[in-house]
Amino acid sequence: MENAIDKPPALLAYRVYTLTVLAFLPLSYVYFCWIFGRLDWPTTYFGYKTDTLFDMWSFQHILNGVLFARLHQYIREDLIELRWNKYDCIWTTLFLCYAWEGHEAWAEIGMRGQMIASWLGGIEHWTNRVIADPLLSVCGVLVYFAFPKSVKPAFALSLVWITLNLMFANCMTLQNLILTLSL
Repeated sequence: MENAIDKPPALLAYRVYTLTVLAFLPLSYVYFCWIFGRLDWPTTYFGYKTDTLFDMWSFQHILNGVLFARLHQYIREDLIELRWNKYDCIWTTLFLCYAWEGHEAWAEIGMRGQMIASWLGGIEHWTNRVIADPLLSVCGVLVYFAFPKSVKPAFALSLVWITLNLMFANCMTLQNLILTLSL
């Protein structure tokens, strides 16, 4: 077990900064949902992103977790030459997820242009943004810990999913098509 004396001050500062941001981002988003009266629990667990806990893009978050874990390991071990730490990998993944979800919320309300807001197809339900997507990304990290060779399939599936979605009018069209065909 490492103690504080063995850790460089930059690593300790990184952990304090990451944990501080991790506490602020999801709580602030939930607070804004509460202010605007959107702090309701989803009516169903799977379906369209504006009303549910999970959508088809939730699977993409698992794949992202696998890819983030591999990227984190590469940066730590090969570029910075620090020992790779699985806990730091989980915290970094959560930080990246919440940063992405904040950016995505910003884009969904039109701050990145109306074309992007229209492609994003509505504002994600708060439980999807704050609970499901980040936790599924951590699940992807755990998949990488158990199966390090899952990176190549995760990369291929992620590339195919994103490419197919970019061909449609908005990011939910492919999900709706798949759900319609499966019924």
